Amino acid sequence: SSDLELRYGLLFRLRVDRDSIAAVRRAQPADCKFAVPRKSEATICIELGRPMNAERLFGITRAVTKVAVTPDDEAEFVRQLQL
Repeated sequence: SSDLELRYGLLFRLRVDRDSIAAVRRAQPADCKFAVPRKSEATICIELGRPMNAERLFGITRAVTKVAVTPDDEAEFVRQLQL
C-alpha cells in the first residue's frame, strides 16, 4: 500500500498517502506539539505537504501538518518511507 497509517490505540489515527509526505527528518522540540504517543520524546518528524485530518477519541478530528513519532527502529522506519 502507498499509505502510511499512524495509530495509537483509540486516541489517534492518521492515514497519509506517501505522496503527501513533504519531509521526514529528526524531530526538534518545536515539532512535539503533536507527538504520538503524546508526551513522548519524539525522534522523527513527518512533515505533510498539506493539512490532513487526524482522528482522535470519539471521532474528533484535528488538522495537522506535521507529526512527531517515536519508532522502535528509526533507521528502518525512515528507510521504508523513502521507498
